[in-house]
Amino acid sequence: MSTPSTLNLVPPKHTEEQQDLSTLDAEQKTFTILDVYLQPSSEVSATTAAQEINNLFPENPDSQQGTLNQEAYTFLLRLWELFVVVVEQIPWQHPSQDKIIELTKAIRDLPNPITIMLEHALGDQVKLWADLPVLDEVLTDNVETHGNIISYTCINEQC
Repeated sequence: MSTPSTLNLVPPKHTEEQQDLSTLDAEQKTFTILDVYLQPSSEVSATTAAQEINNLFPENPDSQQGTLNQEAYTFLLRLWELFVVVVEQIPWQHPSQDKIIELTKAIRDLPNPITIMLEHALGDQVKLWADLPVLDEVLTDNVETHGNIISYTCINEQC
């Protein structure tokens, strides 16, 4: 069996209107975490990558517990949009597809979830990270916008 190929992931490009500096830096750091973790030769664990992403979450979320938090919402929206952009670049048969699932599970299973309120949830409280907040919204938007989530690069299994 041959060794899986190295991924050449490309970060998303943003228009000037989309470039909110407060979230752009976190997005660039998250992309680096994903790029390193998803490589077949990476020895970074899913748990370690999840903790690194958690460390990028806006500061002092505990002090905002129970209040609407726009900064948290924007961070989560950008995070899950980045996941979709990255997943679309991974060939369907590549082992990194399994790694992104393991990372999502590790994020969901981070200890000590806090409860926050997000505007998208109409004031509903969600648990960070246990509820994977905003992921459903991003996936729904991608299906509605593109008609599918994954860009198919293989036709009739000929890649």
